[in-house]
Amino acid sequence: MSLIQSIQDTYADLHTWLYTQMVEPLLFHAGAMAWAEDLFDGTEWFMLGLIQILIIAIVFRTWERINPAETQIDARSYVRTDMLYTMIHRLGLFHGVFFILFSSLFFYLSGVLHDWRFERFNVEGWIPGVTTIPIVSFLIYLVILDFIDYWYHRASHRFHWWWQLHALHHSQTRMTAWSDDRNHIVDEFVILRAL
Repeated sequence: MSLIQSIQDTYADLHTWLYTQMVEPLLFHAGAMAWAEDLFDGTEWFMLGLIQILIIAIVFRTWERINPAETQIDARSYVRTDMLYTMIHRLGLFHGVFFILFSSLFFYLSGVLHDWRFERFNVEGWIPGVTTIPIVSFLIYLVILDFIDYWYHRASHRFHWWWQLHALHHSQTRMTAWSDDRNHIVDEFVILRAL
């Protein structure tokens, strides 16, 4: 068995254990088993968020301490808010609440669009045999989503009403590895729908 396969198996086992031992019993006791399938996927997003937070905390913060871009004076006093934004964003709390509040609407709209023969955007059918290769699809999506995010960010600086929302993202005066996720909730909503 390869190292990658071993890591994937361990991750899948941990995901299953976390869901069956912690999430599923809570759903059962809350009478919310109708959400079981969605929260199985949500548990994986939560785990991926934990991995991202660990990477920020261990790799990026260590790098920042060794080679800071600017002088860090007692980072704890001004990094707490950014850490909170990061937790909300990376652990999927905003996306989870968004899903619970708006899933019925989006399922309905998805059905209407399907009836109108609207196809979801995907690159896999562009050049069969090439774009169906996972790494090729990944790289194409990476370029496309980065392009959209770049122009989204430029537009949020260009329009005054949008800048009022987006300015929160730029309000931190001392940049750290935690500063990226400081966003207004309405700005997050627009980003979520755009991407």
